[in-house]
Amino acid sequence: MKKLSILFLSLFLLCSLSNFATVINVPGDYSTIQAGITNAVSGDTVLVEAGTYNEKINFGGKAITVGSLFLTTGDESYIASTIINAGGNGSCAKFNSGEGNSSILCGFTLTNGGSYYGAGVNCYSASSPTLKHLIIVDNHGDAGDSYGGGLTCLDDSKPICDNVQFIGNSANEGGAVYCHYDGDATFNNCYFTDNTSAHGGAILTSYSDPIINYSVFYANNSPFGGAIYVFNYAQPLITNCTFVENVADYGGAIYCGDLQSEPIIDNSIFWDNEGYFDFQIFATSSTFPPIVTYSNIANGSSQFWFGEGCIDADPLFVDAAAVDFHLLENSPCIDTGNPDSPYDPDGTRVDMGAFYYDQSVVLPEMATTPTPENGAENIVVEQILSWINGANTTNIDLFLDVVNPPIAKLLDEVTAVETFDPELVANTTYYWRVTCLNEDGFAEGEVWSFTTEDDTNVGSISSDDNLTIYPNPVSTNLQINFNSKMEKIVVYNTLGVVVFNSNYEISNSYSLNVSTFENGTYFLRVTSGEMNYIKRFIVK
Repeated sequence: MKKLSILFLSLFLLCSLSNFATVINVPGDYSTIQAGITNAVSGDTVLVEAGTYNEKINFGGKAITVGSLFLTTGDESYIASTIINAGGNGSCAKFNSGEGNSSILCGFTLTNGGSYYGAGVNCYSASSPTLKHLIIVDNHGDAGDSYGGGLTCLDDSKPICDNVQFIGNSANEGGAVYCHYDGDATFNNCYFTDNTSAHGGAILTSYSDPIINYSVFYANNSPFGGAIYVFNYAQPLITNCTFVENVADYGGAIYCGDLQSEPIIDNSIFWDNEGYFDFQIFATSSTFPPIVTYSNIANGSSQFWFGEGCIDADPLFVDAAAVDFHLLENSPCIDTGNPDSPYDPDGTRVDMGAFYYDQSVVLPEMATTPTPENGAENIVVEQILSWINGANTTNIDLFLDVVNPPIAKLLDEVTAVETFDPELVANTTYYWRVTCLNEDGFAEGEVWSFTTEDDTNVGSISSDDNLTIYPNPVSTNLQINFNSKMEKIVVYNTLGVVVFNSNYEISNSYSLNVSTFENGTYFLRVTSGEMNYIKRFIVK
């Protein structure tokens, strides 16, 4: 399985300790989580320190909160480090006493469950807990016939799953989740990957109408429905989900059986899922077809269920190879979701997929127009670097070095200047880059280069008062005075281009006509003997 970097979508603390009566600490007050639950009453919180707990838990119908230290700190590392390990026998967590949404399990990893139903979490008998910020990983149904490797929702059980990861679970039916007989679970901001089964790599739903919002299905596998198998009068509601690289014989992402199996799909993306005939969604019945609207489906435009607002275009993910399914700014999925859906948080029309593109974020553009020009040669060592910052830039970093790419940072998040006076040496190639910054992000510029003139031209440089020039700034004639004869006068512009060159000996005074020079900064170099004298002047 590819390594995943999963971003939980909470801002900070979504599990609450409000209105509790008592906090029971594990292992401080009781050595096991189940002992803490047994001694809790409705409204209590069982707070569990990090560690591995080799046990199985059952809420016993109590309206309590059981949570890791994520509950009180918002530190997501506690989710991975607070582990309930069922030892390969039975469900990690069981809800079978009519629990409601006030029974909350938050901030754990549930693993190594092994059961006929719900090896990770088993909900039945109208039990509808709230499951938040969990990693349900490597749980496996019993050999042969089994249902829901990660979670089972049976007999009017309607759990709410928020920010739950289902990873590497397996069962014969529904590798991660099995919903049956009004198992109308709700999944918000969930992640399904590397789950496997005979039917529905991630989810099998039968006689149930689960609600699946803003969730990602990536690299799940089953012969029928790489991600979801819809069966027996099921009508799941799938909104703003992303399906990528799921694999099946039939229905790379979703398989819809007959018997009125009609998923309702809106604002979702189906891309690079593998199945016969490249069908992302395989429907066996045109009488009861899936209802698919305002979604992006690869190779879907010829299908009978390809509905209103649907498109077939590369979604332009940020980096699918790195499992980053956010959208690039030019994605065709931006602002093309169902216009009747609620707006995205940035106040724009809803996007397709699990991750909206935040148009309230204004990133800076790249710096351009370097001086000296990229690749310029014979640049004077008194050269001033200049550039034009990209739009929306408030600060910049400047890197200048003799290695490529440049490492030495000479300006660090300074106000957005556009010039810099470096200390250069002769006969050297320099590499430089400007990174434009603002509060929303950065734009790393391309690497530019220039080479300074060699030592035979430069010689020793002096900037003492032996050389005087006036007026400065100048518009017509620049008077140059030197304390001895001047053997050579050269004038460069800021691009390092020679605009005046006198190769003959001149007296100690010279009037340079600059009326034809363009406005800007210039460098005057006077050579006398083995010494060079540099002055900077401005024409305007």
